Amino acid sequence: MKQNKEEFIKSEGADFPGKTYVDCVLQHVFNFQRNYLLKDMFQVHKAHITMLMEENLMKKEEGKVILHALKKVEGMPEEQLLYTEQHEDLFFLVEHLISQEAKSDFVSNMHIGRSRNDMGVTMYRMSLRRYVLRLMEHHLLLQESMLQLASDHKETIMPAYTHTQPAQPTTFGHYTLAIYDTMQRDLERMKKTYKLLNQSPMGAAALSTTSFQIKRERVADLLGFTNVIENSYDAVAGADYLLEVSSLLMVMMTNTSRWIHDFLLLATKEYDGITVAKPYVQISSIMPQKRNPVSIEHARAITSSALGEAFTVFQMIHNTPFW
Repeated sequence: MKQNKEEFIKSEGADFPGKTYVDCVLQHVFNFQRNYLLKDMFQVHKAHITMLMEENLMKKEEGKVILHALKKVEGMPEEQLLYTEQHEDLFFLVEHLISQEAKSDFVSNMHIGRSRNDMGVTMYRMSLRRYVLRLMEHHLLLQESMLQLASDHKETIMPAYTHTQPAQPTTFGHYTLAIYDTMQRDLERMKKTYKLLNQSPMGAAALSTTSFQIKRERVADLLGFTNVIENSYDAVAGADYLLEVSSLLMVMMTNTSRWIHDFLLLATKEYDGITVAKPYVQISSIMPQKRNPVSIEHARAITSSALGEAFTVFQMIHNTPFW
């Protein structure tokens, strides 16, 4: 038993961090932060330092030195920012690099009145709002295409179906405009989600604010947030902003998958409603007559994958406590 323990310590180490913890947790978290949150971290640093100088919580001379050093670190290639056991996460590594560039010990003053807690949630919100805006942009392009399709086929007769059986005559424009209207409601959901998402946690610090006379509203304004989250506990412990985005995706992907499935049926020889363009079909290795609508099939699979991942967020958060 003693030998096993000694072998375990030899393999894992006797101090933090253990080898398995590094391999399974810290390394992955570091890479994720670097790949998705690094730019937001720099923006948070700049906004917070600017506010500290304006409120005379940091000497302007020191602030300028830190900002200059920060700019140099910001210009480093991301591939140079690698995990080491000396710094448990990206936050500590970046602060260390800024200290090296500034060649001064007052760099730690940039941490006055804040914590990794409020910084982390702020960075997540900034990253997510950027994603929602990009999603909105592409959604509008798809809506525009759907509206054009409806206009082009406002007189193209087709059967309307109920219970998958031919029911009444309508037009393809009527059908695609129904899809467009559904997409319009998805757009409104995106706007509401963005509004709830675009609130700043900065100033909450660990969870009960700080005795320093900081200006939360100023940092929020510099970072492009519309307002601050009033309750500091809610600012760092509230996770429903993640659920809002996930809910949005679940509704959007459900709506989208329905008409994608319709299009897949319409592309069959039996329905013969649409023809998929050559760049988006694949052939068979043995049957020369086949035109496989793989682009639609892949689109359908993507909606299912996104729906599943969005639901996973609910599964991860539903029993996570506030403390």
